[in-house]
Amino acid sequence: MKIKMNWGTGIIISSVVFMTFTVITGITLMNQKVDLVTDNYYEKELKYQDQIDKEARTNFVSNKIDITQLGGKVNIIYKDKVAAGIVKGEIKFYRPSDSARDFTVPISLDDSGVQSVDINKIAKGYWKVQVNWSEKGREYYFEKPIIIN
Repeated sequence: MKIKMNWGTGIIISSVVFMTFTVITGITLMNQKVDLVTDNYYEKELKYQDQIDKEARTNFVSNKIDITQLGGKVNIIYKDKVAAGIVKGEIKFYRPSDSARDFTVPISLDDSGVQSVDINKIAKGYWKVQVNWSEKGREYYFEKPIIIN
């Protein structure tokens, strides 16, 4: 049997190919994994002014925090004035490319005002170290990006 090609047949073949491509693209995109910064954007938006205030207070602290990577550890170094006043807090290791790898550790300083976190078991790459702490009833926030290699 011989198919006769004319305008009608060409339009139908083009339409079928286009619809098939559209359906396959839609199915592929629907099955992609999407890592959101947070699942609850609305609640974060309402609390964002608090975050701005924490960062502003941290900028006024003359001796802040320093974050360094030495060997298989990340050292969070709290300067004298900061270390003396910390009541409680936490350090979050945030990985923008994969939220499943995020983890949080409580602040636990040694006598010299340093906290070391072992990084040998975590994935190499780009991380943001986010430090939240409270001092004399006020909350503070410090963030520094690091690359673990």
